[in-house]
Amino acid sequence: MSRALPHSGRVVKFGYRPNHEHAGELRIRMARHETALRYLATAADDNADRYNYRLLVASLEASKLTQWLVQDGGYTRLNSYDQNQSNACTGHGRSMQIAVSDAADIVLRGQSEVFLSMPAPEVQYAFGLMVDGTLGHDDGCSGSGIVEGTERYGSWYEQNVAGDNDQLTAGNWAGSPSIPTWYQRIETFATHGVPAAIAAAASQHKSTSHANVTTVEQAWAAIGSAYPVLLCSNISYEGQRNEEGIIKATGHAWPHCMVATSRRTSPKYGRLYLIHQSWQTDWTSGPYYLDQPAGSFWVAETDLAKMLVCEWNLRTTVRDCWTSTGHAGFVARSAFLPRWVKQAAPFEEAAAA
Repeated sequence: MSRALPHSGRVVKFGYRPNHEHAGELRIRMARHETALRYLATAADDNADRYNYRLLVASLEASKLTQWLVQDGGYTRLNSYDQNQSNACTGHGRSMQIAVSDAADIVLRGQSEVFLSMPAPEVQYAFGLMVDGTLGHDDGCSGSGIVEGTERYGSWYEQNVAGDNDQLTAGNWAGSPSIPTWYQRIETFATHGVPAAIAAAASQHKSTSHANVTTVEQAWAAIGSAYPVLLCSNISYEGQRNEEGIIKATGHAWPHCMVATSRRTSPKYGRLYLIHQSWQTDWTSGPYYLDQPAGSFWVAETDLAKMLVCEWNLRTTVRDCWTSTGHAGFVARSAFLPRWVKQAAPFEEAAAA
């Protein structure tokens, strides 16, 4: 599905398709992790601002992945993905979710891993289509399908794989000169599946658990512990950022997937959540709040609630927003424990507390 945005004129693509039966099955299977998430939502929380995207910026700077950093005056902003004309918004939302989680695992949770590159949405998307049973039809994917794809098949990154000719390092960050080649690649993967060599490499990088996020209290707690929330809904934000980088919800026009990574409390607007887009960064305009990532926007808690439990139509309510833990990144050759480690309890530890 495509749509011309009234405020910018840019034609953008969507690709979120609910899979109610599968979402219900995954919710049941992951019930114990949802219980742990409820614990986080009721546990002691200092309610402080959490700019988790800065963990990813620090990791990108350390790895010298400068294509993912935008210099804007005195700020270094995190760049965004560009899904171009693909329907792979779920693959992009999941990729940004994994990237921030990987960075948090290293910087906050002290795991002996190293950040080598950003995830490749074309791989995540194809795995999600496989779970949904729609590989070969690039018509979009569900939220539950995209998160279980990482659990079942794994994930891969913007790194080339021995035995495969795909140039995965030629990724699709906003402004990449390789977008046409990347678009051909994602269409091929969505139609024929991920090549065997890449699939084998991806199988070493799986997630172990997910929790269905249905309340703002759960979302606030998950992000407070540096677990981003994948947002799959039809809530649209067709406007410009205000003086604090906020856009208000405007309706039910976007069958779309995005990801919320950060939280803060504004004296004027209350609790806010940062949402990353997967379109070119000029899909909208208006001021950024401090070092807010390029193309992103903040939303009010009342608008986030509409996404978590989404009125899809008069007869259907969608609950297809997820957070994950236990993703296997790249193991460091020696333990990397920064001096500024701050522990954030995984779901399993929270449940046992």
